[in-house]
Amino acid sequence: IDWLIGKETSDDESEEDDTDEEEKLVVRQIGDMTVIVSETKSGDKTTINGYYVLRFGGVEDNTFKLKNIRHILVAFEGGTKDQNGNVTYSDAEKKAAKTQAEKLLAEFKATEMTEDIFAEMANKHSDDKGGKVTDGGIYKDVYPGQMVTAFNDWCFDETRKVGDFGLVETEYGWHIMYYSGESETSYRDYMLDNDLRVEELQKWMDELIKSAVLVEKNLKYVNRALIMGKY
Repeated sequence: IDWLIGKETSDDESEEDDTDEEEKLVVRQIGDMTVIVSETKSGDKTTINGYYVLRFGGVEDNTFKLKNIRHILVAFEGGTKDQNGNVTYSDAEKKAAKTQAEKLLAEFKATEMTEDIFAEMANKHSDDKGGKVTDGGIYKDVYPGQMVTAFNDWCFDETRKVGDFGLVETEYGWHIMYYSGESETSYRDYMLDNDLRVEELQKWMDELIKSAVLVEKNLKYVNRALIMGKY
């Protein structure tokens, strides 16, 4: 992190050095390279695990907008479950879902192809179990990496325009997609808001634990040594 933000340190730097922190920063340039040691410390012992060769590729300010997407899911049906609970679908089962998705898409193309019509079809036909079958199949403020890869790639295609629609296959089935447009929220604002929420939640939990009143009761089945970290 220090290298990425341009914080340069020297062997003779000490805690008494009162030089302004900002004066120690350098502007990292695309193509800058360095080698950083990967090590672990245990007491007085330091173990070198290897080295990282780093190359600076640039900065992303993440000011692009999040996406609003509607979709109709035609889920795969049937499937074979293995001993670990994983379900696989046959080619025939996948083909059946695709055929149904293509049929629904054809029905949509036969209309005026408005967003309202797509929303009505989503309410009627979508197999989405995420609570999106009663609000027009809408997913608001979709951020990069939130959805599975194929779904995500369709949403964040740089050529995507409002009103675009299409078919996407994922591990869940076939999705009939409709691009509703950009959110008012940027990815940067989303990340800042999320980080602040996590920070505030952690503070609240810490204070809750500190204020908790502990009452010792029946502990005969409790391994005290294990809890106290003696093992």
